[in-house]
Amino acid sequence: MNDLYIITILGNLGGLVIIVGLLCWLAGVALYICATIEADGYLTQEEKEAQRHNKKKAYKLLIIGFIAILINCFIPNTKEMYAIYGIGGVIDYIKSNEKAKKLPDKVIDALDKYLDEQKNET
Repeated sequence: MNDLYIITILGNLGGLVIIVGLLCWLAGVALYICATIEADGYLTQEEKEAQRHNKKKAYKLLIIGFIAILINCFIPNTKEMYAIYGIGGVIDYIKSNEKAKKLPDKVIDALDKYLDEQKNET
């Protein structure tokens, strides 16, 4: 039962990662734009140093945002996690059960056809 709870919670992780990634990316773009704006070309040395520092922060935020969005591609949603969990258990059972190994190919084909029909109904 704990496994199903964890699967449900981890399914929401993808949404959180995409939100964090987008917020980092937007903050990085805004910070970069603010750092590149000059006040009529008259900047003191401290202001120029602050601009360079803000540009570095903006680059870091953009990289973090990009990596977070990229990581989201590898996080399965809840439905996919249930399939991985369920199918993985079935495969382990078939590998360890001698009777299941002896099933004829026609039974496997019939199951495949039945599952395809069920998938098309939903």
